[in-house]
Amino acid sequence: MYRKYDDVAGFDIRLGSKKLNSLGGVQTRYFVCSREGNPPKKEFDSLEVSSGERKRRNTNLKRTGCKACLKVHYVKESGRYEVYHFIEGHNHMLCCSDEKMFTRSRRQLDYKDRRNVVHDVRDESFDCSCNHFVRNGILCRHAFKVMLNSEVQSIPEKYILPRWRRELVPNELMPARVRYGEMDVEKQALINQAISMFDLIIGRVRNDKGALTEFVEQLERLGDEILVDVPILTSTEQKRNDIQELLCVTEPESVDVLPPTGVRNKGCGTRKRLVGMSERVSMNA
Repeated sequence: MYRKYDDVAGFDIRLGSKKLNSLGGVQTRYFVCSREGNPPKKEFDSLEVSSGERKRRNTNLKRTGCKACLKVHYVKESGRYEVYHFIEGHNHMLCCSDEKMFTRSRRQLDYKDRRNVVHDVRDESFDCSCNHFVRNGILCRHAFKVMLNSEVQSIPEKYILPRWRRELVPNELMPARVRYGEMDVEKQALINQAISMFDLIIGRVRNDKGALTEFVEQLERLGDEILVDVPILTSTEQKRNDIQELLCVTEPESVDVLPPTGVRNKGCGTRKRLVGMSERVSMNA
C-alpha cells in the first residue's frame, strides 16, 4: 500500500526498524522515506585505491533528515496490521512524472530488458542477444562487460571490421597531401599534373597490349634513372631534410664551433665551487 503511494507521489521508501514479539513474528514495522536520517559523513579520497580494500563514494548527500514515515503494528484481536502513525510532509522536492523512471523502485531490470552474452573460450567469441554487432558492426557494452570480467587482454581481431581500420582506403586513392605530406602550391600542382597525364596515357593504351608493355618498360627505365639521380632517403635523412626546409637553413658540412676551454663547473673535481659575478664584486670591494 505504501509503495503504491510513494510511486504516485514521487519519492522512494525503505524499510526502517522493526520489533518482534515473543513468537518471533513482526510486531511493529516502520516504513520511512529514502532520505530519512543524517548519518555521519565519511571523508575519503575516492581516487585512492588501497590494496585489498575497495573505496565507495560518499552517498550521504541523499539523506536530508526527512520525517515522512508510516508505522504499523500487529493487532492480536483482529489478526491484522493497522496504521498507528503516519507523517505525510517531506522536507525535499518530490519527483515529477518525467523523473520517476530514475527512482530506486523503478531501477530494476525487467526480464525483457536483460541481455545474455555467450562466451566461447575455444574461439574467443562473444555472442550477445541484443545483436548490436550484427546490426552495426560494433561490440555492445554487454560484450565488453563480459570481456572485462573474463580478463580478456585484447579485443579479438574478428570483431574489428575493416571499415574501422586505417587501411580501409588504399594508398593510391588518397589525395597527394595525405600520401606525400605537406607541400607548397607549385609542388602540389606538378603532382596533380603528373597523375593526370599518367591516367590519360593509361586510358589510351589500355586496349593495346604492345603499347601498354612498351609504356611499362619506359616507366621502369625512367624509375631506374630517377633512383640514380634522387636516391631513396632513410627516415632520419628525410626528417633532417624536412627540418631544413621548415627552418629555411642548411646543415653545414663541418662544425667549427667547439666547446670553450678553461671552464670549470661543480663536477670538475677541484672541490671548489663557482663564484658568481655579484659575489666576486663584493669580494673585491
